[in-house]
Amino acid sequence: MILFLLSIKYSLIIDAGSTATRIASYYWDETIESSEVKVFENPNNSKPKSINIPLSNAIHDVNAIPRIFSAMLDWAKAQIPPDAYKDTTIDVYGTSSMRQLTASEQRTIMKSVRAYLQDDGTFSMDDFACRVLSTTEESSFLWVALNTLLGTIDTQPRKIASLEIASQNAAFGVNIDSTKNIKQWVSSIIFPTESFEIFVPVYEGLGVDEIILNHTVSLASAAGKSQISSPCFLKGYTGNILHFTVTGEGNYEKCYEDLSENPLIKSKCPATDCMFNGVPRVPYDILYGLSTLYYTRTFFGLDERAKVSEYVAKGKEYCSKDFSTVQSQYPDNEYISRYCIYVAFMTNFLQRGLGVTDATDLRVTDSINGQPISYTLGIVLAQQKKMEYAQNPLKWYELLVVILFFAIFVGIIIVIIVCCCLSNKKKKAKENEILLLQYQWEESDSSYQRAKEDGEDDIEAAVQKTPDQKIADNMNKAVAGFGKAKLEIKTKENEIAPAMQEMAQAIAPSNVLNGNIQQVRSESDKVQTNMKDGFTKMGDVQLTKPELADEKASNVMKDLGDNFNNIQLEKPYDNPNSMPNVMKAAADGFNHDLKTPDQLGDL
Repeated sequence: MILFLLSIKYSLIIDAGSTATRIASYYWDETIESSEVKVFENPNNSKPKSINIPLSNAIHDVNAIPRIFSAMLDWAKAQIPPDAYKDTTIDVYGTSSMRQLTASEQRTIMKSVRAYLQDDGTFSMDDFACRVLSTTEESSFLWVALNTLLGTIDTQPRKIASLEIASQNAAFGVNIDSTKNIKQWVSSIIFPTESFEIFVPVYEGLGVDEIILNHTVSLASAAGKSQISSPCFLKGYTGNILHFTVTGEGNYEKCYEDLSENPLIKSKCPATDCMFNGVPRVPYDILYGLSTLYYTRTFFGLDERAKVSEYVAKGKEYCSKDFSTVQSQYPDNEYISRYCIYVAFMTNFLQRGLGVTDATDLRVTDSINGQPISYTLGIVLAQQKKMEYAQNPLKWYELLVVILFFAIFVGIIIVIIVCCCLSNKKKKAKENEILLLQYQWEESDSSYQRAKEDGEDDIEAAVQKTPDQKIADNMNKAVAGFGKAKLEIKTKENEIAPAMQEMAQAIAPSNVLNGNIQQVRSESDKVQTNMKDGFTKMGDVQLTKPELADEKASNVMKDLGDNFNNIQLEKPYDNPNSMPNVMKAAADGFNHDLKTPDQLGDL
């Protein structure tokens, strides 16, 4: 007996719904691989396991959490054997009204709930103990619970479907063979030994409470007034819904018709037949109706396997009754004013949405073999069997496409990075080349200055000691680089010419004729300065047509040489290294090196 107790695993699941907060306890034998999970109830414990306070109230009521969970924990401590407290997990899942809150409000409430349960410390909690479920998750766990209780979770010989109509939404679920045209509504349930793909569309706003509000607002909008009459409420009924006053007419057919126009609208979808909101209809073998369908069935006293036509007949009969008569028959039932719209909505959803006929195997219940059908059971089964859940799963070939696309994308990024690096490297090399030319030019200028400082008696000696050939080579390289530039013009095309003309005019013939050697040296300084200035401007000139760069630059250099040769001196220099001859040679060399436009390259 002791060993049995030690092998029992307990789990507490709290469902934070729209009208109440409920707790359920489950247990199973961990030593048995396929042990059945059951609801655990201590016969000696009569404490309530449902508190009629929605957890969403905590957003404006600071005392809501203590009032809810104090009673919940007291009940749980009486349920679970004390020796099993520390090994018992407690989880809180928000649904319905919790989903109506903002993400920030949800986090605030769940953080407070977690802190409260941790402060109590009776039961253990995991990292995901307090969170809000999506409607798809809730529907998927419900399908798992239903099929596990039916014993079809392992074999899946038939397609078992479930329809749950809750207060704020309706959810349908069924196992499928193909995801064609329905992939966006498909989830994967993955157990260690088997997996299933289930079709789980959720209809937000198609819960019974939302239907009543939607129907009322629609009638008021059409009537243009706040006092309206509705065929979906019994004759003699008057009540307030939102800020509207509703008077009942009691007509099942008219109520069914009104709901068909809004909000149960049939729209186009990829399949040949559709449910509502453009969702394709898929086949199923058995349909289980849950929640509101079950409450409506039990109110009308119908059998679990009653045909849809029986619900229609009950609806017509009930909706034609007077409200006062029904009120006297069911004095303690607060929902009697709603069953007319409940049955009209339920049959409309079944017939027009799911294609239910009397030939359909329809079963409306809330339990299987005494075990309640609940998404909370599905969560415990997921914990026990280490289930994995994935919404809109990818097939292997779809995953392969994603991987290939990602690889191509990464490859493109790498190519772009490499190209940028090479471009930067080329640009850096060009910058280094320009810096080198500038350095060589300045070094040539320094050599000339040193020649002057050495006190040479005539300009020819100074010229001979100045590395004229180096200047010529550097000028030739500069012009070649200039000729290869493919840039847009920002200055006049002939801007080089005036600068070069200044070089020729810088040496004043009169100074040489008068034998003023110092003046000649001074004028030579101007030549040197103007040459540097010409080089700078030459580098700055940007041509609009690169294919003409060689011709324009060559002509400028030619003019430069001619201007030097035309300088009239008393004793023209015959030295081949003199400045005029060197510049002439530079121009001739440039014309020879760049003959065709295709020799021009990128900067």
